[in-house]
Order: sequence, then C-alpha cells, then structure tokens
Amino acid sequence: MDNVIAFSPLQVVLIMLGVFGAAFVATLIVILLIRGLGQRNGGNAPRLTLDAVVTGKRRETYQRKGNVSETYYVTFEVDGGERAELVVDAATYGLLATGDSGQLTLRGSQYLAFVRN
Repeated sequence: MDNVIAFSPLQVVLIMLGVFGAAFVATLIVILLIRGLGQRNGGNAPRLTLDAVVTGKRRETYQRKGNVSETYYVTFEVDGGERAELVVDAATYGLLATGDSGQLTLRGSQYLAFVRN
C-alpha cells in the first residue's frame, strides 16, 4: 500500500500562503539590502569639491500603475577629463545648462551642489 498524504483544501491554502509569504519577505529583504548599499555609496564617502563643466543633461520618465515619475541626470566633466553622470532634483536640472562651469560638490556618487563661476 502506498503512503499517500492527503491535504484538505484549507491545508493547501495555508501552505500556499506560507510559501508566498516567505517569498514576499525574502524579496523585501533583498530590496532593502540593495537600497541600503545604494545609500552607502555616498553616505560615508568624503565630501569633495571639484572644478567641473556641465557636458550633458537627460531625464527618464517612468510610468507605473498610472503614476508618472521622472529622474533627472546631469553629466559633469571634472579636471582630468573624467565624467560623472549624477542624479539631481528637478529644480537643479532646470537651472543647469550644458557648458556651465563651476564648483561641483559631491559625496561618493551623490550630488550635493554646483556653484557656477
């Protein structure tokens, strides 16, 4: 005789809820870890102020479930020719123009300020 385990419909639902709940919690933990690492990218880094020139601007528009959001990017070229594309807020994006030169202040890859010459 085969040993067959039979589950009632309620037991099947409870098992499925447990599996999906565990998957949800695991996904949430991974998302929080990724966000934490992203914030750490600039959190403990030293604050730097460099001579820089704005070499480009772009924005990305996202639409999710009827909500629209935009992310604004400005590319800066510092002395030595290195370029960095940094996320800025909408107001900063609107005030900066390609060719502007000045002092760029950042912490890691986090934009802090830009003061024109």
